[in-house]
Amino acid sequence: MPVRFRPSAPQRKEHTMTVLAPLMALLVGIPSVSTIITLLIHICVIALVVFLIIWVLEQLGFSLPAQVAKILYVIAMLLVVLMILQAFGIA
Repeated sequence: MPVRFRPSAPQRKEHTMTVLAPLMALLVGIPSVSTIITLLIHICVIALVVFLIIWVLEQLGFSLPAQVAKILYVIAMLLVVLMILQAFGIA
């Protein structure tokens, strides 16, 4: 009767965990798909709100200087960057 080599289950599991440990460490900081979709929706809403504020003020006759509009866009961009960093657990 031939003898078959069959590794025991704990050794196989230990080997799998050793191989997957670096990959699991990389995946820890990645948010879920629903978090990313929610983040994208919030980014679109922020861009729309800033655009609408500038547009409404222009329609009412309060034309903002170009530099002020750029500053508003920069503030919105910084807010979006902060939201992205929080979503990935950096900030």
